Amino acid sequence: MFATMFGRKLLNALIIGNLTCLMTAYAQNPGYGATHTVKVTMLSNARPADLPVQLSGVVGRLPRGSFIVENHSAVPIKVVIPIWTFFSAGEKKQVRLNFDDYWASPSPNAVDPYSTAVFTPRAYITEKNYAKASTSPEHFFGDDSPQRIPTDASDIVLNVDCVIFSDGAILGPDTMRYSEVIRERRSALDELLQELGDSDTDDALRAKSRVLSGQPVSDDFTRHKHSYASLIARSPSPSALIRQLKLSEIPARFVHLDRSHLK
Repeated sequence: MFATMFGRKLLNALIIGNLTCLMTAYAQNPGYGATHTVKVTMLSNARPADLPVQLSGVVGRLPRGSFIVENHSAVPIKVVIPIWTFFSAGEKKQVRLNFDDYWASPSPNAVDPYSTAVFTPRAYITEKNYAKASTSPEHFFGDDSPQRIPTDASDIVLNVDCVIFSDGAILGPDTMRYSEVIRERRSALDELLQELGDSDTDDALRAKSRVLSGQPVSDDFTRHKHSYASLIARSPSPSALIRQLKLSEIPARFVHLDRSHLK
């Protein structure tokens, strides 16, 4: 087991070597008004007693690098950013995924309060769907998806770069400054929705979205804007999707519970 803790605040989570265990992280900011507690465990070496009963029969079938996140807080988790580093074919490689439920609308939770979720290098599943996953894990964890961590990978290290809660609290070093990505993406969506309006027919909205998604991408802002435009253009009901997107919310502010460890 390897745990990295600084005072009462989570800095990072590492799993080293042959997929050992992970960490318990605790964070509390007296001025913030909420306690945020997260535990992360690598499934490969977890004790059977520590795993949800519904998953006992499928753990061995999940992709390498899979882990479980336990939210011991009253606040939902919206974002989990894992980074896997490993050696394959004699080279050091890295896989990073953004499990980001601020993108969806209406936005679900990656991990509900006082609940768990299993994350793999392909997808994740929440506790309420464990029973379904036990009967058809390939449906939830993507047996047909590309193998992000190859079978010859060794010395796998899992680095949880950040965990973001629905109230805007951020645990972890957040080296990518992911809260800034969320805000910029939301600004791009707001600009797109303003340009599209909501009085046109679905055909007109689809046509406008196709035009916008075909314009050159010059920076991250336009990339986000074009991604949403493409999503709307492909939707069977653009007007309904636009109404849903308008309901999506992000926190009024994001707060790093321990900024001193940010690079």
